[in-house]
Amino acid sequence: MNEYQTLLISALLHDLEKFMQGAWSASFIKYLPEELQDLEQVVLYHHKPESIQDPNFQKIAKILQIADEYSSGEREPRDEGEFERRGDTPLISIFSRVDIGRGSLPELHYHELKELEINDVIFPIKEIERLDYGKLWNSFLKEIKTLNYKEFDAYYTALLFILEKYTWCVPSVVYKHLSDVSLYDHLKTTSAIASCLYKYHEDRGDWNSKSVENKDHKKFLLIGGDLSGIQNYIYNIASVGVGGVAKRLRARSFYLGILVDSIMYSLLRKLELPISCNVISSGGNFYILAPNTPRIRKSIEEFKKEIADWLLNKFHGDLYINLGYVEFGGKDFELNQFPKVLDAVNNVIESKKLRKFDEIIVENEKWKDRFLSDISFNGKVCKSCNRMPVTKIEEDTELCELCSFDIKIGRWLLDTKYIAFNSKKSYSLRSLKIFSTNPYYVDLLEKLDSEEYDLVLSLNEVKVLPNQPSG
Repeated sequence: MNEYQTLLISALLHDLEKFMQGAWSASFIKYLPEELQDLEQVVLYHHKPESIQDPNFQKIAKILQIADEYSSGEREPRDEGEFERRGDTPLISIFSRVDIGRGSLPELHYHELKELEINDVIFPIKEIERLDYGKLWNSFLKEIKTLNYKEFDAYYTALLFILEKYTWCVPSVVYKHLSDVSLYDHLKTTSAIASCLYKYHEDRGDWNSKSVENKDHKKFLLIGGDLSGIQNYIYNIASVGVGGVAKRLRARSFYLGILVDSIMYSLLRKLELPISCNVISSGGNFYILAPNTPRIRKSIEEFKKEIADWLLNKFHGDLYINLGYVEFGGKDFELNQFPKVLDAVNNVIESKKLRKFDEIIVENEKWKDRFLSDISFNGKVCKSCNRMPVTKIEEDTELCELCSFDIKIGRWLLDTKYIAFNSKKSYSLRSLKIFSTNPYYVDLLEKLDSEEYDLVLSLNEVKVLPNQPSG
């Protein structure tokens, strides 16, 4: 591994002693593949990087130290003499901290110390009888030992997933009376911040300690993405008399979720950032943490044009991704500052909604000629959406290309067990091709027949798939 990759993995593992109960995080390294044994110094001395003799390891340990500090920005300072009470302190559900206007906060609820599963374990409860760290740790260790190191991105993604599976319910800190941030979230964000810090200073060629420690310089970008037109597109199926409406509604809803994920994954790939830099993704929105460098900013602008052009040609203006970003510094990770960063990027996104497709349809304050032509109709209009020309007949119904494809997706979803993403090619006949330039392929699979995917999602169970970067 190179030093950047060493930094990313070290950041994911730097606080595992909070899970291991009494052991140092560095002692965990012995359970990892041989290629990762160099992590020990960085993990062990990330609080005191000056103790490391090797200058390269010292450099990345310093980056990790700063990233750890920024990732902990939500914490209040620990009082002198105050110690962690980890053995008897469960993770508080964040919903216990939400004021819904009733004059008081809800009663505290807690998450059980159990591995993540698709069942009732995700729901918080009022009382936790016992916290069995040992049982959860042994299950975690057993699964970690099954990971083989073949390629960095695949290993990193699988490791991140396993950490989510087992540390989603482990509190990151327990020395304050409210422990509502999981260890997984802390490890993930530390790795994301470390990635951005490294790339920022690498771009500048400046590894001076004072520069690395500087909190005022705007070293980061928070990129926001919001898909517009979701509701209209889903329900723009005019005729309930046309068969299979439920199937097509299900297909459209699914497709839009996959579309947002594909845009987010494609942007991460273009920016050459790890999957941990996707800090939030839900409900047609995503936020990506990125380094504030000229290359990154240029790549974002290129990506905007590529995606806008494809969406306009594919969906004729019905769907649009609003992309925007803001710059911020290390001090803005603090609890009372980061909401302002979120507000700022959301304001940029809202302003984009008033200028949809301006990246591609306007030049020198004039409409580009190629966007002034009408759609060619053959005299027949789709029986489902009543908007686009007929291109195919499905189930004895004249449909446009999009409505016809909805029916196919609806059929495929009935027995799909895995969703596989790939930036190179499709390995299945049941495939969605997202984008025309630099396409992204999404295969809907009954079973896995290839090990060449960038990411595989298992729909029915939480597990790591052999030889796959999975989730």
